[in-house]
Amino acid sequence: MSAPMFRRELLALGYVEGQHYVLEYRFASGVAARLPALAAELVALPVDLIVANSTPAALAAKGASTTVPIVFNVAADPVQRGLVDSFARPGGNVTGFTAGFYDGKRLQALKEAVPGMSRAGYLCDCPSLQSQQDRSGITSAEARNAGVQIRYVHVGDPTGLARALASAANAGLAGLVVADLSWMATVHFKQIADFTTTHRLPTIGPAKRFVEVGGLIYYGPRSGQNSGRVAAIVDKILKGAKPVDLPVEQPTLFELVVNLKTAKAIGLTIAPSVLARVDQVIQ
Repeated sequence: MSAPMFRRELLALGYVEGQHYVLEYRFASGVAARLPALAAELVALPVDLIVANSTPAALAAKGASTTVPIVFNVAADPVQRGLVDSFARPGGNVTGFTAGFYDGKRLQALKEAVPGMSRAGYLCDCPSLQSQQDRSGITSAEARNAGVQIRYVHVGDPTGLARALASAANAGLAGLVVADLSWMATVHFKQIADFTTTHRLPTIGPAKRFVEVGGLIYYGPRSGQNSGRVAAIVDKILKGAKPVDLPVEQPTLFELVVNLKTAKAIGLTIAPSVLARVDQVIQ
C-alpha cells in the first residue's frame, strides 16, 4: 500500500490532508531493527492512530503502545503472528487488513502452469515462519496436495537476495514461489524477474508489479483493495469505533496475471486451460 494511494482513499472519504489530518511518516528502509524506535517516536509525538504497512512494523507499533489505535496492512496471518486474538474479535488496540497466506495457492497456480514440476523453491524469510504449518507460508499439506517437494530458500533482507537466487538456481528446481516480504519493492521484483528469466526458472510472484516488470505469473488479491479497506477502517476509528470491535478484513477479489513474453523467453508453453482463467495477459 503506497502513501499516495492511501491519501487518495482518505480524500475520497472526505479527509483533506493538512485540514483534517497530518500524516507523519517513519521509514525503516528495510532494517527491521529500527522499527521499535520509530514506533516509539510516533507514540511520543503523540499521534492519534498508527497505520503499519508490514507485519514487523505492526508488531513494533503494538509493542510501543497498548492504547494508540493501530491499523495494519500485512501479508501474513495476524493471529499466528501475535497481532490479534482472532479475525472476528481482534482484542486490544490493533486491527486491519491482511492480504496474506496465499503462497500455497500460488504454488498450485505455478504447478498448473508447469505440470511436470516436482521440486520448487520457496523464497522466503524462512526463520520468521513459526513452522511449516504457519498459514503465512506454504504448509506441508499444501505442498503434498500440489504434488511438489518444497525447498526453503532463505532471504532475510535485500543484501541477501542475489545469494538466495543463486542458491535456488543451483538447486535444480523446476519452479520458484516468491513470498511477500515487507522490504520488497519494484527494484527487487525486477531483480528476481531478470534472474529467473535468464535462468529459465518459472516463477510466481506476490504482487502484480512482479509480472509487469518481467516476472512470469502473479496470483493473489486484486490490487488496490488494501488501501481502500485500510482507509475505511481508519475512518471508522476516527469517528469513534474501537479496534477491538472491528474485525480483521481480507480480500474479496482475486486475479491471475501471466506474462507471455516471459513464458516464451524461458521456453514455457502455458496450457490453454490455464490461459482460459487468466484475468490479464501481458505480451
